[in-house]
Amino acid sequence: MVANRGTGLRLLVLGLLSSECCQEAAALAVGGVAARGLPVRSSDLDGVRNLLRSRIEVSKAALRKEMSEADFCRTELDGARSKLETQSKVVEEKLRALKALGAKGTGHEEIDGEMAVKRARQSLKASAPEGEQQASSFAAVSSRAATGAAGAARAAGAAGAAGHVEPPLDTRVEEVMLPPPRIEPAMLAPPPLPPPAAAPPPSNDGLLHRDFGHGHGQGQGEASLPVVEPFQSVLGTLANGQEREREVALKELTFLAGRDQSGQEQAIREVGAMPVIQVMRSHTASAGMQQSACQALRAMLKNRVDYQDDITSCGGVEAVQTALQRHGGDNVAVAEEALWTMQKLSMVEAARHQLVPGIDLVAQTMQRHHEEPAVQESGCKLLGNLAYEEEAMTGHFLRPGVMEAVTEAMREHPHDPGVQEGAILALHNAACSTSLQKKIKDLGGEALVQHALRTHPFLCQDGSAQDLLDLLMDLP
Repeated sequence: MVANRGTGLRLLVLGLLSSECCQEAAALAVGGVAARGLPVRSSDLDGVRNLLRSRIEVSKAALRKEMSEADFCRTELDGARSKLETQSKVVEEKLRALKALGAKGTGHEEIDGEMAVKRARQSLKASAPEGEQQASSFAAVSSRAATGAAGAARAAGAAGAAGHVEPPLDTRVEEVMLPPPRIEPAMLAPPPLPPPAAAPPPSNDGLLHRDFGHGHGQGQGEASLPVVEPFQSVLGTLANGQEREREVALKELTFLAGRDQSGQEQAIREVGAMPVIQVMRSHTASAGMQQSACQALRAMLKNRVDYQDDITSCGGVEAVQTALQRHGGDNVAVAEEALWTMQKLSMVEAARHQLVPGIDLVAQTMQRHHEEPAVQESGCKLLGNLAYEEEAMTGHFLRPGVMEAVTEAMREHPHDPGVQEGAILALHNAACSTSLQKKIKDLGGEALVQHALRTHPFLCQDGSAQDLLDLLMDLP
């Protein structure tokens, strides 16, 4: 009876050798039985039993800790999911309210809302697998640890009871084997440094300054930060999507291309202006589509004189002028975006020749939206660039309403620096024509320029405003 009990204990201890938590117990038991068949003292058996209980308590503590981490992961994931779902529901409710109202001009808010819902859902899908995987990993490890601890407890109880022979060794090892140690994620090596950036393309500030015969001025470029984003889905949607999908794709293109120089270069390389212009031609009746397309072209045009020629040759000027003519009078958003896009295009000579016949349309749009500073600023700066051409000054700026649109913009928005800067540019370049100098003075140009210089001292920096003022003061 005692021999069988000792043999069972030795088999138990050998079975527990596969578990790190029972190695000390095995050493103690084997040390207490020097030779096979000798009895085991009750004190040794109690020591093994107490050691097993101690190790089981340690395993339970580790199990509770791991379960706490798993619960924390689940709680954080549930919180993030709840917030994203709440935001998505709020946006959807606002969209339904806008659709129910059927108010004019809500189309763009609808598109923006749909984009917000789309991004929230993408974020939810992206965050769920990682959190679920981490929680599942904790649960699996905890389950295996619980199985191992229970098996060890059963083994200790059996050894202390009647002295029967333990099950075969391989069965016991399988039952009480603890899970392998958890492998921590390896620390990732830092990514290699990017190659040196290529020389930036030609840049400008979108304004052309005449110097009364002393050469042409050039503005400063705009700074940007590099980033790379995929554009293939945008290109595919523009080619094959429905109207609403195309409008959303145009907004995505504007966002990606307008963030920095790297995104702009990738937009030009992978999408280009031609798909945008084709969408404008296919949806001439949609004001929202025309506005979004102008925004996308403007994002690709920024600081890129080299690409302004390409867009002009693709029919970009005609497409934007059509949008302004069809929707600019009634839709202030289309008017603003179309004027800004034409102002960017007007930096190149080929585009200016195409834009000059539309000077009257620009002036009429400014008068129609005289209370909108953005329309006045973009219109004045566009007229200032077009006044760079002799053809424009002799054939179009003398027409009624053109110079009046500039001076009225200065009167109505005296404290807007952008409007004052654009208006002075237009007056300055137009004043290079002697036939326009007297008209500018008759419209009160001298007093308007003086007030602008007092209100906005930065206008004195390049000297063009003071040159214009001196010229007007010298007139009889």
